Amino acid sequence: MTVLILFTKYSIINDKIRKATTINKEKIISCLFILFVFFTIITDQWPVAASANWTMAPWEDSLPVPLAPQLSEDKKALHAGLPLAAIMDDPNPPETPRRVPAPAWMKDMGEEAATVDFSITYVPNGGTDPWGEACYTFPPAAKAAFNAAARIWGNILRSSAPITISACWANMGSSSILGYSGGGPLRRDFSGAPRANTWYSGSLANALYGFDLDPVKFDMHITYNQVFNWYLGTDGNPPASQHDFMTVVLHEICHGLNFSGSMSYSSGTGSWGYGTGYPNIYDVFVRDGAGKSLITYVNGSTALGTALRSNNLWLHGSTSMAANGGLRVRIYAPSTWSSGSSYSHLDYNTFNNTPNQLMIYAISAGESVHDPGPVTTDLLEDLGWPAGGTSPSPPGTPVVSLDFLPLLLDESTTSSCPAIPNGDFESGAVAWTEFSELGRDRIGQWGEVTGHSGTWYTWLGGENNETAHVQQQVTVPSSCPYLVFYHWIRSSDACGYDYGYVKINGTNVSTIPLCSVENTDGWVKKSINLGGYVNQTVSLQIRAETDASFSSDWFIDDVSFQPWAGAGLVTEPVPVKAGSASQPKTQKTLLKH
Repeated sequence: MTVLILFTKYSIINDKIRKATTINKEKIISCLFILFVFFTIITDQWPVAASANWTMAPWEDSLPVPLAPQLSEDKKALHAGLPLAAIMDDPNPPETPRRVPAPAWMKDMGEEAATVDFSITYVPNGGTDPWGEACYTFPPAAKAAFNAAARIWGNILRSSAPITISACWANMGSSSILGYSGGGPLRRDFSGAPRANTWYSGSLANALYGFDLDPVKFDMHITYNQVFNWYLGTDGNPPASQHDFMTVVLHEICHGLNFSGSMSYSSGTGSWGYGTGYPNIYDVFVRDGAGKSLITYVNGSTALGTALRSNNLWLHGSTSMAANGGLRVRIYAPSTWSSGSSYSHLDYNTFNNTPNQLMIYAISAGESVHDPGPVTTDLLEDLGWPAGGTSPSPPGTPVVSLDFLPLLLDESTTSSCPAIPNGDFESGAVAWTEFSELGRDRIGQWGEVTGHSGTWYTWLGGENNETAHVQQQVTVPSSCPYLVFYHWIRSSDACGYDYGYVKINGTNVSTIPLCSVENTDGWVKKSINLGGYVNQTVSLQIRAETDASFSSDWFIDDVSFQPWAGAGLVTEPVPVKAGSASQPKTQKTLLKH
């Protein structure tokens, strides 16, 4: 491939020099050819395209110099922390441009139905973006398309805090970069953070916290390249010669929602954590082809650098994998690192020309993608985003469960919810029936972990070939339809073998993979919308099933009803106490239910 590149560049140079000069042509060509070979070897600046056809990456020199993140005094905020992520003009345009309309269920929803408000500031003529790029007057039609794209995200997500964006209309001097985003803040260890010592984008942190943690700063900065022939309509029907602006807006907003991580590459070395030693929540889900988590690589190592350029990186979020047919999700990791493209996009070959096309690194003229696609939206759920606008479920059908949903900071609203009897298990097996295939107690005080509250909790799994559950009859209140509990997953198994379930009247309403990828490293909140069962008395069962090898522990505590998914505070992870890998056997033989 390198020979082909050099030969092509040699031919171009030869043609230009033949037209420009008649003296010492052979010497000039030879010198320039040698310079190009040398440049290729020392700079590693010719990224390989994601398709079988080679393509140079002319945007490398066109992207602005990254901002220097500024750590706050308490070290829990990283201002200007989000790295640049770009979307490019596709170097391999399809013969038939693809059109993906907005979700059908959203068709008749007005702006008032949105579950997230966007506050967009268009940088005026004469202003600059954070990287110093000059901004020009944002065209009114482009603003309308921008607002339409924001409404799509506003109906997909949910947050009580507005998402704030600064948008710039610039002349980048590039014929490849359609737009780029970044520069927003990152937050860690805020009240409501599902995972300790982990960075979250400002918009996601605000959604989880319930309020804007820094209302004077934008959540994201997005710059668009005015030199392109843009289609500024909102119907998703761009002509073959124009790029659909709405698609590019949807794409760049998604990066600001945390569709990016902290991995970086330089001179053969891979690093993560923005120099802080703490990963981004996106990093937590990325593994190499062998299933090794990238954040377990030595930070600042050639081994990590090799992995980042392996074309073999995968997202392992349970929800996004379910949307991908149960398969892990391949991300873009070309053999040559491409700043602004590598690592923070879905794989081009895998997802181009599919309903999940929006978050590949490039789009061609004539294409439009107004639906983020199930893999992307479910990945955002894995990262912590709550879903907002979902197609309504028929009566009696539970809504898909969500993890790590935003907080309702007014705790007084939960006091009106009827309590689930002995929901904290502090009275032992009172109100609950318990079952174990192996004859174990399922509710107890083992000291294996510290309870979320008190000292009693439920321990399901813990041994191989175990099927166990706790169960009781409950009435789902109409004012508090969310079943909420805290759980702790600790597993040494691969995904696809051990599972946790929540069942209503024997019907599965939530499936929780019990595997090492899903380990929570502490208590986290799980929320399930039981709106389809309000005012009904139902059988609630929390169940675990394990196979013949590699143990999985599933700890459950503080089961309750709440008025919405985010009510209550998520506690910080609690260190695991020393203890055995399995529960002690008891003399009690439990009845099977």
